[in-house]
Amino acid sequence: MSVATIKYWIREGLVPPGATSAPNQAAYDDAHLHRVRLIRALREVADLPIATVADVLAVVDDEGVPLHDALGRTHRALADVPDIGDSPTADGAIDEVDTWLHTMGWQVSADAPDRIVLAHALLVMREMGREESAVDFQPWAQAAMRLAEHEVGTIEGADGRADAVERMVVGTVVHGQVLGALRRLAQEHLSAQRIGDPPPPPGGAPPPD
Repeated sequence: MSVATIKYWIREGLVPPGATSAPNQAAYDDAHLHRVRLIRALREVADLPIATVADVLAVVDDEGVPLHDALGRTHRALADVPDIGDSPTADGAIDEVDTWLHTMGWQVSADAPDRIVLAHALLVMREMGREESAVDFQPWAQAAMRLAEHEVGTIEGADGRADAVERMVVGTVVHGQVLGALRRLAQEHLSAQRIGDPPPPPGGAPPPD
């Protein structure tokens, strides 16, 4: 992390200035270090623009905003929501997703953006001729709940609001990439076992009998 970048964040008000220790010198403490680490996670891990980072930090700093709401706003900043338009078909897909989530007993806000992501997935599958319903997402929902149990558990052990948001960002973005990679590797493994001959493992060692 370059000094110029940190100075830019200070000028933008993302990082508070350090305490003046001497002419043209400022002292920084652990709070500044944690702040820089959080901004770095939001910028480099989540790839959020500076304006969105500022919005997230404002929520983190506002002790009047419950932590659950602060995490929710951060989730919204991370969400990549497709434009599904405004049509009876799109509205029907959203309603179907909402009904399914309610049936499962999931407590999600009425404007959670990932509802739109699920509705978009339904529309895409149906355009491909696959008549899937929201109920068909059940296996992924069960896997997601098991992962979320672990991830929220790590957030509960966070050292303050900023650390909680950082853990959520890392868990959602970085571990999301880990999940995608492991899923593809698992698919390759099972395909090799059930459909074709397994390829040689990395390193060239012979596969186990």
